Amino acid sequence: MLHIQADSSLVTNKNLFDAVVQIVGPQQDLTQFPWWIIDSNGDVQPSPTRDSTWTNQSFQFTDFAFFVFWNSYFDAIAHVGNAKQGVFFVQGTVNVQGSDLFAASDRFWFKVRA
Repeated sequence: MLHIQADSSLVTNKNLFDAVVQIVGPQQDLTQFPWWIIDSNGDVQPSPTRDSTWTNQSFQFTDFAFFVFWNSYFDAIAHVGNAKQGVFFVQGTVNVQGSDLFAASDRFWFKVRA
């Protein structure tokens, strides 16, 4: 969940924002290589994060939240080849389009055991 608190002028002015909620892979993965995926061409590509993005969202309220509906951690990373255990964190950002305004959440750490 990404909790957003905004000034009422953003609602009044009908500003738009982009938001990202991101799971970041282990910083020191025991397998000694980053997360990876196989792309549509069959090539292996590094994938250090799992991102859920929203673009061109309007401010309709001054206090609201965005939810990412992954049923479990595994649902979020099932596409990643080597992300079945470790210490991870989740973070989020909000960027107000056409302005200098932005916000970044604190990191929320968690551990998944095999």
